[in-house]
Amino acid sequence: MSDSYILAYMDELGRVVIPVQFRKMLGMKPRNNVRLYFDDKSIKMTAIDESETSKLVNEVKQLAEGNKNIKEGEFNNLCELLDKLGGN
Repeated sequence: MSDSYILAYMDELGRVVIPVQFRKMLGMKPRNNVRLYFDDKSIKMTAIDESETSKLVNEVKQLAEGNKNIKEGEFNNLCELLDKLGGN
C-alpha cells in the first residue's frame, strides 16, 4: 500500500477518529484493540486481530497470577478487564 494520509483533529481528551477509509482497509471493527508505537515525533498505529488480543490477555493474566504484590480484589478486577479486552 502506498503512503496515505488524512488530516485529523485531536479533541481536548486526546482522541482522534480513525477515518472510515483506513478502518476498512485494515479490517477494523468497533472496540478492536490497536498497538501504538512512538518514534521521535511520530506515532504509528497497527490493528491487532482478535486472536492476538486473546493471546496478550492470557499472557498478562499469567503474569498477574504470579505477582504476589497484587491484592485479591485488584486481581479479580484486572481479570474482568482483560476478559473484556479479549472478548472472552
